[in-house]
Amino acid sequence: MFSWQLIVTIIVYLHLPTSLHGYELVEDFSGATFFDKWDFYGHWDNLTLGKCSHSLSLVGGLRLYRTDPSEQRLAYTNERGNAIIKVDNTSNVPWNEKRNTVRLTSQRAYDFGTIWIANIMHLPFGCSVWPALWTMGTDWPHDGEIDMPSGCTVFESKLFSFGANFGASGGGIWAVQFDVAGIWYWARGMIPPSVLNSDSTSSIPYIGDWGNPSASFLSTESCNITEFFGPQRLVLDITLCGTWASLPELYLPQCASSGPAGYLDNVVGPGERYNDAYFEIPYIRTYTTQAGMAPTVPTPTPTPSGVAASDLDPSAAQAGEPVAGPGLRDVVGPAAAGLR
Repeated sequence: MFSWQLIVTIIVYLHLPTSLHGYELVEDFSGATFFDKWDFYGHWDNLTLGKCSHSLSLVGGLRLYRTDPSEQRLAYTNERGNAIIKVDNTSNVPWNEKRNTVRLTSQRAYDFGTIWIANIMHLPFGCSVWPALWTMGTDWPHDGEIDMPSGCTVFESKLFSFGANFGASGGGIWAVQFDVAGIWYWARGMIPPSVLNSDSTSSIPYIGDWGNPSASFLSTESCNITEFFGPQRLVLDITLCGTWASLPELYLPQCASSGPAGYLDNVVGPGERYNDAYFEIPYIRTYTTQAGMAPTVPTPTPTPSGVAASDLDPSAAQAGEPVAGPGLRDVVGPAAAGLR
């Protein structure tokens, strides 16, 4: 069984002494207003070519419809005040159609010097499920990408960082520093005081109690992050199948008992296979050491490099979002991220 992994394909690095100074709160996504500052993508999945449609937007090889989220309740705030983002688990999807899901992109872009902290109670998991919390530059992929809980390449050594055990143990917190230091993951009982004692209006005065990151990126004089990375928008989505989670060499070892084909044996048919395919998020917060927030501008519609969206076949297995997470049965485990 795979463990949650971080995509640690980092292209650029920079030395900055950031552990001793504070970070000012820029944005708090939480409670009843969690969804107010996101755009719902409304087209088929042009990034991972998944077999889903994003409700309130389009995702993966499937279409995401810009509809009232109350129709299928794929994006809402639950009775605990936590945001729920989920895959449709009630519809019976016919062959050659796509299952609805959600892709959100933050309306603001955040510059070098930013820290993102994501408090997550439950991560999506299941056969064919590919969840991701990541960032993308305005001119993606040329302006860079940072992948957080996406599940590839780097194995997280901490227990209960993915799958059913993650939610059963109370979830955890990820922090990503958009400069030199890297990505941290803490299980619920291991959250440092500087994060645990923060709230929706306070700054993070000090990150020296964070310990060693799960992934760390050293700097070199020949590689400057500010040269290769532009301001980044947060992206939160769940794709089904797509260019990673449908690969036979990844799918079959975990999910052969569900059938040999990710799309035909999961996406098509009744929806209860996706009862566990949801995020539950108390909050996501953004902090900065500077004016690390770019102006609010319309969210762009990215396409795979060199290919127009109108030329893409939603059913084709072309390269979309750079390597992200597994999202097979219990293979969905966060714990590492990376710049790309």
